[in-house]
Amino acid sequence: MTEKEFSFKYGQSYQKIFIKNEVEILTRNEKNGIELKNILKSLDNPVYSPPLKDIITGKGDVIIIVSDITRKTGVHIYLPSLIERLEKCGTKEDDISIIFAGGTHRVLNKTEKKQIVGEKIFNRIRLLNHDAFASDSLVSYGYTKKGTPIMINKHVAKVKHIILTGSVVFHYLAGFGGGRKSIAPGISGFDTVVSTHLMALSKEIGKGRANNIRSGVLKNNPIHNEMIEIMNKVKPCFLINTVLNSKHEIIKLVAGNPHKAHLNLCHFFKENYSLLVNKLYDVVIAGCGGYPKDINFIQAHKTIDNAFYAVKEGGTLIILGECTQGVSSDEFLSWLKFGDLAEMEAELHKNFAIYGQTAWATLCKSCKINIIFVSTLPEKIVKSMKMIPASTLEHALDIALKKYNKNCSIAMIPEGSLFLPVFTPQKI
Repeated sequence: MTEKEFSFKYGQSYQKIFIKNEVEILTRNEKNGIELKNILKSLDNPVYSPPLKDIITGKGDVIIIVSDITRKTGVHIYLPSLIERLEKCGTKEDDISIIFAGGTHRVLNKTEKKQIVGEKIFNRIRLLNHDAFASDSLVSYGYTKKGTPIMINKHVAKVKHIILTGSVVFHYLAGFGGGRKSIAPGISGFDTVVSTHLMALSKEIGKGRANNIRSGVLKNNPIHNEMIEIMNKVKPCFLINTVLNSKHEIIKLVAGNPHKAHLNLCHFFKENYSLLVNKLYDVVIAGCGGYPKDINFIQAHKTIDNAFYAVKEGGTLIILGECTQGVSSDEFLSWLKFGDLAEMEAELHKNFAIYGQTAWATLCKSCKINIIFVSTLPEKIVKSMKMIPASTLEHALDIALKKYNKNCSIAMIPEGSLFLPVFTPQKI
């Protein structure tokens, strides 16, 4: 059998491999990026909402919430045009701010800010970091019906107009990214973020995740519902969300009502990025899609969660995630001390921690299937996650194939952070 060459994005470079075995490529044809004129046409024709010129009237500060360095959203492409439109509405440049929705992530440096918004905007508009741990930078909006404290960045709280931006992808807890996530966890305080993430667990210890907590599901998803309630308290006036293809090109932009416009884009994303499969595989090789989707393990885990659904129980999943910025959380590492999943879950119910939940979710998968992780992480850390460390894709495949005969089934998901394997189409 002739060898075939395959290439996977890895950080800002690639890893290649030659394989003799028959391999199924799990992907779909992606749409090409749309031209700037069509991006702006969508910006000027919002859904379920009046146009910006009818919303931003008279004097009043405007704050634009944008994603941090861990997400690609294409905001730099339309941001200059958005600023131009705000100025035409009568808003002065000095009255416009941009805040980076980092949730509990670290604050950004100047280079990262410029990379996100582009050089022109970087030099013109006031740019603000969000720090979820700085209590003096937060304002209370009361509580949700379920008792979540709503602590919001004070810069967002004091302005007249709040505009959300972001991109829609699958999210293993909230169903989809984008939309309301710009508010919670984006510019929320630590206690708000913890309270919403706690809803990932079933109320009964030992039952694992709560119902409907998974990628692609919004209906009766408790985290999504809580985030919507928080967003409605903050009252953003407009939303601009995108879908990017694997080349980071904008293939669709939807603007308009913060809830309904986002829901519109979630339907589009699920329709275009669900992978209908008719079987599970012995070996699945999945790439995160390169930087920034594999900037650290917390981001790479999202690919593990997607690709997991294509692997047979007891099968093998090979993940490529460079992780140049390590795991990203000492808290995550501290939770790996627990001896088993039941003990970890019980402790989460008593002393919930955001990245403790991520550690638990990681081990839930690595205890059911073999996960070989190709990264720059120290071997000791990879092993502590009950995964097998590998330095190259070739090394990882050699490890995987030792367990199987020549007829094992192999599948590849080159863009594992984008595509979700499903057996039947599901409503969101």
